[in-house]
Amino acid sequence: MKGFVLVTLASLALCGGGVCLAQADLKAPAKVTASKTVKKKAAAPAPAINQDEIQRLRDAFLALQQTTEQQLQSLKQENAILAEQLRQYQQEAEAAQITTDQIQHKVAALEEQNPAVTRLQTEVAAIKTKVITSNATVQKAAAIVQDGDKRFAALESPDAIHYKGVKLTPGGYLQFAEIYRTHNANSDTADSYGAFPLWGSANAKTSEFRISGRASRISLKAEGATRKVKMMGYVEVDFLGASPTSTEAQTNSYNPRLRLAFGEAKFSNGWTIAGGQNWSMLQTTKKGIDALSEWLPSLIDNSYTTGFSYAREGTIRVSKEIVPNKAWLGFSVENPETVANVGCVLASNTVGTSSVCPFNILNGAVQGTENTTLVSSPSNGFSTATSGTTLLSSPSNDIAPDLVAKFVVEPSWGHYEVKAIGRFFRDRVYPNYGYSSTNLGLGNNRVTEGGGIGIGAIMPVVAKKMDVEVQALAGKGIGRFGTTGGPDVTVNTKGDLVPIKGLQAIVGIETHPTPKFDFNFYAGDEYYERTTYSTAKGLFAYPTGGTFYIGYGAPQFLDLGCTEASSTTNLSTTCMTSSQNRNVWTAQPSMWYRIYKGKEGALQLGASYSYTYRRTWDGVNTTSSTTSSINTVRPLAIENIVMTSFRYYLP
Repeated sequence: MKGFVLVTLASLALCGGGVCLAQADLKAPAKVTASKTVKKKAAAPAPAINQDEIQRLRDAFLALQQTTEQQLQSLKQENAILAEQLRQYQQEAEAAQITTDQIQHKVAALEEQNPAVTRLQTEVAAIKTKVITSNATVQKAAAIVQDGDKRFAALESPDAIHYKGVKLTPGGYLQFAEIYRTHNANSDTADSYGAFPLWGSANAKTSEFRISGRASRISLKAEGATRKVKMMGYVEVDFLGASPTSTEAQTNSYNPRLRLAFGEAKFSNGWTIAGGQNWSMLQTTKKGIDALSEWLPSLIDNSYTTGFSYAREGTIRVSKEIVPNKAWLGFSVENPETVANVGCVLASNTVGTSSVCPFNILNGAVQGTENTTLVSSPSNGFSTATSGTTLLSSPSNDIAPDLVAKFVVEPSWGHYEVKAIGRFFRDRVYPNYGYSSTNLGLGNNRVTEGGGIGIGAIMPVVAKKMDVEVQALAGKGIGRFGTTGGPDVTVNTKGDLVPIKGLQAIVGIETHPTPKFDFNFYAGDEYYERTTYSTAKGLFAYPTGGTFYIGYGAPQFLDLGCTEASSTTNLSTTCMTSSQNRNVWTAQPSMWYRIYKGKEGALQLGASYSYTYRRTWDGVNTTSSTTSSINTVRPLAIENIVMTSFRYYLP
């Protein structure tokens, strides 16, 4: 094709415009003459040459020439690219041939060395077996490395103090609390639920507001371990102690108060032993029977709420994990205390007389219970402070400790426990005390028994969001464990201590809607049964006779001034049943909001409201000797309390 184009271009160049046309015109007639003998015709005149047409042809030629040169240049470039690709393909083919030859040589060599390859495969298999068998060692090494990392992190940011192999962990919180009560109870953040003022008292006519930091708490836990035993010691104090210097006038110098101080040893075979001042084993625990896992209502009030059974006291306890992480059995020996409540009134043949028994029952004819002369003299280690003629804090003289047993089971859902307590009460009775206070030689000791059965449960209704707790204790002589300060015993006409039947129960609902916010609700009740006696004879009868009523909650007891102020005084000084409660119940919602929680500690806000309804046993409202004017009254107290708390928890 290239030759044809060149010939055409050469022909056009030789024509030189109109020359070719002229030559063609001259040759034409000759050809005609030679071929034919016919008569010659006259030739037609030659057309005139158009210069514009010639110029167009030249321009077309130049354009065609330029286009042809461009196409030639493009063809040269494509040819160079194709040549380079061909060269690369040739090189790759040569390299591939060399590689194929090398592979064939290596295959041949391996086939010759097949025995060596077999030995190598055997050795590799043996090494693989060794690696598999040493996997446990590798895992242990990894665990050691991980533990080392943790230890290094702990050194950089320690969460405890380490001293001679003992880990010391400080704890507690600092609290700023506000308290408001609709009726004056003269209390800080610890309430006496069973002593809220009855309607007729002066305290029921005034409210109460306080700001306090006394509930701030400090603790220290010490932990050490050997190969077979883990040891722990724990001490905790707050500042709710009272002394003559504990006033709000200026310095607010409140005494530190011991809450807990005990030691514990936990053995690898499942046995645990602990001794010191600890929580009673009657309380519900969150995990097994572990110390410091006791369930406590999450409240600002340091007396918790009505119906919650608890005590902090000297105790030694032993427990055994009988099914790993499933079941535990425990037994404890705990410090006893006898709380007695006795009323006595002479009838003089007329109900409601103002004449009470003209001699002391407790601290008179009956000795040995708390705040009696027998237990306060001589004094060594216990207070002998008085309020008027009443001793305040001398403990009872007991014959034996309280005995507590507990069984705990934790199936796949929840925590459940059953517990029982046995108690022993003793008093010293002077049978002729009502006849003569100078002849007490006939005194003798009396012993009676009491006890109760309790249950406890913690149920995670919604995992990590809501728990429901139930705790209850019922029996005879269990009053000291209730938050209302209920009685254990009263006295019959012979001077014997008689355990009073009681029931303490609480239900709690604790929710955690968010990691920062908790909302809780608690409802509890305590009930103590009426236990009364009457006789014209017996231990306390006058020689001349006369009927009298004695015991707890007798309907003949005078309640004048309990429901309204006395006609003779604005103070309810004649209300006998002021401490003889029938039942006391409380409903108490609370909330906590964590402002911050981290390695530096935690800041937390709290608020609670409680409504308490206190009802005593009914009595009579008059001292009149006219039977028709005697009316039964049922003293009542209602208390509303609002508390707020701002706490900083130690990390």
